[in-house]
Amino acid sequence: MNQLWNFLKIHLPVQYVNGAFLTVWIAAWTLSVLAVGVLFCSAVAGASPAVYLGKVICIAGYAGVIFGLFGGMFFLMRRSG
Repeated sequence: MNQLWNFLKIHLPVQYVNGAFLTVWIAAWTLSVLAVGVLFCSAVAGASPAVYLGKVICIAGYAGVIFGLFGGMFFLMRRSG
């Protein structure tokens, strides 16, 4: 988290850093859980990812909201003091 925060702080104007941080953090959680879900379905379950794609997208969305949004907000609250 700190590396992403420091990177965005260097490359963006101050007023955009919080929003960009939350956006990137939510997208990172969502896409990583989506990738793991598709790999899990194709490797372990032995099914085509298209069969479980709706469920995997739903799980990835929830992970993005729970871990990405709420985790990012807690990080920003802790950072602001």
